[in-house]
Amino acid sequence: MLPKREIFFHEDDYCQQQLLPAEVAEYAESELKRINDFSEEHRAPGGLGWTDVYARKEAPIELRTMEISKAKIDLILMEFLPRFDVVFTGYSSHRELCKSIAAWGRSPQCALFANWNEAGVVQSIWAQFFERDEESISAAADAVASMGKLHRLIYVDWAWGYTCDASDAISFASKLRTKLAAIAHNFNESRKA
Repeated sequence: MLPKREIFFHEDDYCQQQLLPAEVAEYAESELKRINDFSEEHRAPGGLGWTDVYARKEAPIELRTMEISKAKIDLILMEFLPRFDVVFTGYSSHRELCKSIAAWGRSPQCALFANWNEAGVVQSIWAQFFERDEESISAAADAVASMGKLHRLIYVDWAWGYTCDASDAISFASKLRTKLAAIAHNFNESRKA
């Protein structure tokens, strides 16, 4: 018998990379600009950190209003990303089992998550996409595009400041490659310092 596939997401990563209804594209672009402007205005002296925190505003139309069923996305995502058996969340060394959250992915760093209400209606879909290999990038792009072709969605990466049409796998993969290359570059530069 194969061991259970487990995944953990830190509570701070919830919906930092997420799918939203396409109708909120203008809101997302505007909010990304506000976040960037606030970040620049509150950068700490010396560039290490910030002097204040910006609380992102909620989307005017939430994903839950699309009434996507958990069963439906499970069937779609299983074509591209295998389902994890168990999902945990928490912070530091604290971990708790998630009962209304599922995850699909090639690894803990290439995964999509969804939570749902008592009726099985998906409330949010978010990601942890940090694997740099082409197979993981392709699987992530295909999974997101499959959701974007089913429903008009956008993908928003709040931390890296970009959005894209979720159905456009080529654009999504390109943006993801650029982000992952920047992360690797920043990491290598920090190791030199």
